[in-house]
Order: sequence, then C-alpha cells, then structure tokens
Amino acid sequence: FGGPGLTFDISCFGLDAEETLSDDRYFIFFNQPKSPEESLQLLGPQAGDTESFRVTLDRVPEQIRKLSFTATIDGAGQMSQ
Repeated sequence: FGGPGLTFDISCFGLDAEETLSDDRYFIFFNQPKSPEESLQLLGPQAGDTESFRVTLDRVPEQIRKLSFTATIDGAGQMSQ
C-alpha cells in the first residue's frame, strides 16, 4: 500500500494470550528495532523503500501469542479511497 508523497512507519506488537501488550520490550518500531532475544527485528528499508521485519518464530517467548503489525503515516499526509 502507499500513495504519492506518503511514507509509513511500520510497527509490530507482540501480544499475550489476552491480546494485550503486557511487555513494552515487544513493541518493535524505529526507536526500538528489536526484542530482547532478537526474535522480532525491524530491518528498515529493504529492496528499495520497502520496510521489512524478521521474525524468528522458534525464538519468540512463550508468553507472546500473537503478532500485530500496524502502519501509520509518517508526517503530513492523508489516505483516501
């Protein structure tokens, strides 16, 4: 997804069984690009300007039950259909 002049910040939330972020160390974004054991890593722009994540499933802690990825507009911009 995208649009003319739009840039996005992509984030990942490592959620527990109640689907809440019970540990801030599993909120992965530009200012915190990896989890403590590096099971979740924001790699940044890859292959041009595409943001990429690396997820190593066998290293994700047991308490993390779901991963939720979000995209937010970085800076001034507006999305429409």
